Amino acid sequence: MQLQKAIVTGATGFIGSNLVRRLKSNSFAATIYGLSRSEQGNKKLIDLGVVPIRYDLEKGHEDKLPENVDVVFHLAGKLSGTLDNMLRVNERGTELLLKSLAEDNQNTTFVTLSSIAAAGPGKKIGNRQESDVPLPISDYGRSKLAGERMALSFAKRFSVSVIRPGIVYGPGDKEFLRLLQTMKRLHLNPMIGKGDSPLSFIEVSDLVELMILVAESGERARVLTQNGDAYQGVGIYNAASDDFLTLKELGRLFSETSKRSIISVPFPKPIGYCLGYAGELFSSLFKQPITLTRDKIREASAESWRVDSSKAVNQLGWQRLSTRESLGRWIEEAQRLRLL
Repeated sequence: MQLQKAIVTGATGFIGSNLVRRLKSNSFAATIYGLSRSEQGNKKLIDLGVVPIRYDLEKGHEDKLPENVDVVFHLAGKLSGTLDNMLRVNERGTELLLKSLAEDNQNTTFVTLSSIAAAGPGKKIGNRQESDVPLPISDYGRSKLAGERMALSFAKRFSVSVIRPGIVYGPGDKEFLRLLQTMKRLHLNPMIGKGDSPLSFIEVSDLVELMILVAESGERARVLTQNGDAYQGVGIYNAASDDFLTLKELGRLFSETSKRSIISVPFPKPIGYCLGYAGELFSSLFKQPITLTRDKIREASAESWRVDSSKAVNQLGWQRLSTRESLGRWIEEAQRLRLL
């Protein structure tokens, strides 16, 4: 199926650039547009073969969005900062985008990329379902859930679907790579508590395939109550491999694959929060993004991040790689490219 027009927000990012390359490889859309806030952003989009549109998710549109857009892949978002800063992009930015689309678009499919952090953690026995009541424990998760609900509130106007991936890794990744780089430099695997909480992972090419499948034939959200507050998982898909790794197992896998001695070191939660605060202070003083924050400590100390992705498998025929096998291959490739 070839569509005429598609928009990808966050097209120059890790997941977005992989999605654009996949869309172009199978001629998914005749024209792919991307949002940009600067001339430098325009150049990156053009290099990807994407038509740039000047648009700021915090301030609104400068260029008019194209008419009769077939599908929007909304990937842009803020990963860290204060709750208000993240809401400004993840919730209100989503609202601005949807309102801009509503001006000249009908029958548009809107696929928004959220996170399992929006649903919150579960228990070690059993996997979280899309229909489970969301209970996020981090500011990031709360901001992503607010973005989901904003998108879903437009379900009467657009065909809306939500995808909640686990930890995404693969070519072009920087966030998860920082953790592995820390292991390599220090020969340590720092863990909050025992490091035995199951984590959900997904390889970026598998996530990209799911986004395309959802755009083509995925389930769409529908409002189930008059006030629109309850969606009960309709139109929402979890995205993770069905083999889960704990942080301790991740350190062991990295050690075996990289042929390096890695020692797992458990830290009590209070020390973790102190380290997170120090990371936030460093980020504030030197204006550098950092993965280690108190918000991430909250997520890292949760009991389980196991999610059930069988809905996407059963409905759409989605296929996934094994985390252990594909993550091992990616670590080897990152070493070959001297990223690790």
